[in-house]
Amino acid sequence: MITSGVAFARQVEATSFFIISLNAWTIPLAGNAFITACDPNHTEVITDYGLGNWMSPETVTNIYFHVSESCEAQLALRLKVPFGTSTIKVTLKCADNVTHHEVILKDLTGSEYHTVTIGNYPLCKVGYMKLELKGVHTTGGFFADVSDLMIQCLHEIRCVADDFYFGRRGPSIHLKYQLPCNKNISYFYNEIIVPQGEDAIGAYFCAAGFDGGYFGIQVNSTTERRILFSIWSPYNTDNPACIPDEYKVRLSRKGDNVYVGEFGNEGSGGQSFLRYNWKPETKYKFLVNATPSPSDRHTQFTAWFWSPDQHHWMLIASFVRPMDCLFLRNLYSFSENFLPETGHICRMARFGNQWIRDCHQNWHEITAAQLTGDATSERNRQDFAGGVVESDFYLKNCGFFNATVELNQNFERCSNNTEPFIDFHTLP
Repeated sequence: MITSGVAFARQVEATSFFIISLNAWTIPLAGNAFITACDPNHTEVITDYGLGNWMSPETVTNIYFHVSESCEAQLALRLKVPFGTSTIKVTLKCADNVTHHEVILKDLTGSEYHTVTIGNYPLCKVGYMKLELKGVHTTGGFFADVSDLMIQCLHEIRCVADDFYFGRRGPSIHLKYQLPCNKNISYFYNEIIVPQGEDAIGAYFCAAGFDGGYFGIQVNSTTERRILFSIWSPYNTDNPACIPDEYKVRLSRKGDNVYVGEFGNEGSGGQSFLRYNWKPETKYKFLVNATPSPSDRHTQFTAWFWSPDQHHWMLIASFVRPMDCLFLRNLYSFSENFLPETGHICRMARFGNQWIRDCHQNWHEITAAQLTGDATSERNRQDFAGGVVESDFYLKNCGFFNATVELNQNFERCSNNTEPFIDFHTLP
């Protein structure tokens, strides 16, 4: 039986070795650990080998894992201590329980990894849990290199077991909009509001995704934010230098202060962005257009951004995509994290008032969408949600929260029956 309260354990001398059984689960730090506190000059890193260069007692490393049923568990760490003796503090916070163990790591020096017991802990809730590592004292300069957390219990433990880069980035989730049939869509209009505190570094919120490109906002650092518009080349490569000239995405025109270049690694193509200090709790509007040219076998895609600070539509860029002659189709929005170091921080956006305009200049409101996810959301991470809040759709991901919403559900927001007012003759 697991009781609530605060448990303080005496020091544990971690020279006893962990006996691995069929009920032992391995949590690689490479995919499940994050450095959440440190001094400005810290040396600690999370790599494919786990936690390394652990020198500072100010550094806090959190390891996250998902528990299927509450139980008592024996925990161990697979680690090595290059020199001397180290004392580390291991803390598990579970509902009202806070369990501490100060673990002495001695007689473990050298290049060989050891799997050593660090104590018994109550896993007293279903869902994500966090184990915290912090250095107390070391005689050798380094506390330890830690590759894995081992959990011995009777119930299933889930974690990121492979593909650590995308696993640490966290789940990417999408709203796939339900569109009217047999419409040639020239324009797609959407709005975004990011709630206060949900604008984590590494967040990219796509307002207007479509076959061939995507358009949205991102948080690049504590001092920089961007409006980003990209178009994929029809040539399949992750290296833009490999794209033949006839398959290259070409710039037609761009707005003031907009950077234009190329992107790779997730397909390749043309990229544009405007450095712009967008703010939470503020509504921003997005408009994209597709103009196909059958005679030249290409499509021109153009993106505009409207901010209440500017009181007018701003041109981001217009790109020509060769080899395809298409109107807008397969419209979607998404939320993703592009920085593995911030995959433990939650982010959220609201998407409202979606409209399309067909080639006959008629507006049609979009009120239905399906929640879908990437491979990480289907295999490794369960910290995602989506649906309807008030009159908006929303997407929420990362942060190891437990209010998961099942993928592939259909949602419908309330219609407002008020089409966007846009003077297309004055668009820049």
